[in-house]
Amino acid sequence: MKAVRLDTCLSIVLLVAGALIFMEAKSFPQTPSEFPVWISAILIGLSVLLLIQSITNRHDDKKIDINKSALIKIAITAVGIGAYIILLPFLGYIITSFILVLSLSILFGYRSIKYLAMTPLAAVLLCWAVFSFILNIPLPGLLE
Repeated sequence: MKAVRLDTCLSIVLLVAGALIFMEAKSFPQTPSEFPVWISAILIGLSVLLLIQSITNRHDDKKIDINKSALIKIAITAVGIGAYIILLPFLGYIITSFILVLSLSILFGYRSIKYLAMTPLAAVLLCWAVFSFILNIPLPGLLE
């Protein structure tokens, strides 16, 4: 496949993400929408600047080769995140997030049993603790 500039790809992805966040945030009531609207506007602006920089700066050698293996990993990751969104209300945050982080760790080449046992569990429990105890925001659970 063609070699594509990493900055160009990243700026387009971030631009689309910013636009989607902006459109979704505009459907919120006035006060709750202010923060996501500002963040998405900043993201869009910085993405445009990165896109302009990547187009005008032709002598830079930062390119990424998009091969079949990378595309397959991207597709599996997208399907995994889709399954995560669907399963989250049924299995709860801790179980679903643990399965997602463990699966993606294996997909991207981590094979250490110690890493695969500790990292997903620690990451999920840390996020759960922050949301539950510090931010006082309940996450979906099995009993809810």
